[in-house]
Formats: sequence, C-alpha cells, structure tokens
Amino acid sequence: AIARAGRAPVVVSALHADRPNFLCIECNVSHPEQAPLSTKERDTIDTMQEVASFYESAIDFSKPDEHGFTISLLLPVPAQLSVLVIDDNADWLELVERYASGSHYRIVATREPAAAPALADKLQPALILLDVMMQNVDGWQVLNELLQKPSTAHIPVILCTILPIEEMAISLGATGFLQKPVSQQQFLELLDRQSRLLA
Repeated sequence: AIARAGRAPVVVSALHADRPNFLCIECNVSHPEQAPLSTKERDTIDTMQEVASFYESAIDFSKPDEHGFTISLLLPVPAQLSVLVIDDNADWLELVERYASGSHYRIVATREPAAAPALADKLQPALILLDVMMQNVDGWQVLNELLQKPSTAHIPVILCTILPIEEMAISLGATGFLQKPVSQQQFLELLDRQSRLLA
C-alpha cells in the first residue's frame, strides 16, 4: 500500500468488525498511482490471502479508482472470559484486576459474598474465584450454595485462600485451588488450565 501510494497519505485504522470476535484493520490510500496492478503485485496479494486464510483471517484489496484504494485485514481476536472474584479484601481484588489486565480474562469483582451466588446466576461467568476466609460470611457456605444451585453448579469454582487446604477444597467440590500470596504468572496459569477444561 505504501509503495503504491507514492507521496499520498496512508491512513491505518482499527475497527470493530461486523463479525463477533474479529478486528478489522483498514489501510486507506488517497490518490494512488493509477497504474494497474502488476503480475507481481497480484501474486503477492494472492499469497497474502492464502496465508491469512490459513490463520482464519481474511485480506480484501479494493480495486484502485480515482478516490484511492483500501486494504482490509480481518483478524480473529480471542473472546474474553469473565471471571467472578469473590473476596472481601479490596487490595486482593485490585491485585487480581491488575494481574488480568491485558489478558483475555475480564475480572468481575465483588466484596459482598452473601450476594455472590445471585450475581453468579445473573452473570454466568466462565470461572469463579472464591476466598473462604472472609469476615461475617462463611466462604464454604458460599461454595456450597454455588454448587447446589442448578443455574451455577456447572461453573468451575477455584478456591483461593492463605491456608494450605487444597485437598479439602477439592474434596468439597472446588475445581481448583490457589494459595495466597500468588504471582501474576501463577494466577494466569491456573486460569489458563481451568479455561482449557471448558473448551
């Protein structure tokens, strides 16, 4: 596109595609050279389209006219998985939101564990991260309610607490366990392992 543009401006923009979970990158060139595409250019475009198709993408090259031409690249983007984090510690909630920043996980945090089962029912997150050591509310009771409720029983629950109680957590129905404190790598690796089981 730049080579054919000569000294004309080239504008590159990223847009939401009509298809869900796809990103459209457009390269618009105004007043390009009006020479028809050469055999080499056509072959290059054909090759680019084949490569894009292999990666479940697409490239479209509009025929140059008096207004210019446009190259569009349609790229798949991973869908974000929502993770409901139930904890009464504001610092921990802020930390996991920071850990998930830039990943394909979207954190929905709540400091109200008593209302968490109803929130899980409404949001239907891909995963739930639950601390069982909370003030005023028994985290084990929250876990039991999530597991017994038909509308949330299918959602994997990962217990996350400072106590070394992984065996107990799994025996009581949790699908995963994370002992605090945790690094970003540990946090994301556990979410990745659990999300692969959903596929």
